Amino acid sequence: MSVMIQLPLDIPDVKVLSTECRPDGALLIKVESTRQGACCSRCGRDIHHFHGDDRPLQVRHLPILEWRVYLEIRPKRYRCPPCEGRPTTTQRCDWYEPNSPQTKAFEKGVLRSGEQHGSGGKPEAGAGTRRGRGDPGALGVDDGGLEPVYDPGDTGH
Repeated sequence: MSVMIQLPLDIPDVKVLSTECRPDGALLIKVESTRQGACCSRCGRDIHHFHGDDRPLQVRHLPILEWRVYLEIRPKRYRCPPCEGRPTTTQRCDWYEPNSPQTKAFEKGVLRSGEQHGSGGKPEAGAGTRRGRGDPGALGVDDGGLEPVYDPGDTGH
């Protein structure tokens, strides 16, 4: 007997389209942006002439009940009629950076996990791997200038 539960993603302006369990044991959540429009990358105008969806993009998100989670979104593309050539622009969402393999929340969670392990933003070997977090540097997460955490074994020499 399977049980259905609902959990909030805590991501603004998205609608969950579907969920699936991948063969590798991860959870894939397909979402779409509910925001309308984009900012033209050429002229900076707000544009609302929908052109279509971009290719699917998968980004790593925070684990849910110890499951690795990936969000899949097809970013919306908009056309700018006033610009010469009527170029298209991909809508940007606040919860992930373009060309990043993970959400901003995941990056913050990895760095927070490293701080809790007392290693200056980097978990000890094997720490956090149960929840699929691992070493922030190996995941492409920069500590962004976090201050080192006190290490009682460091004699200051």
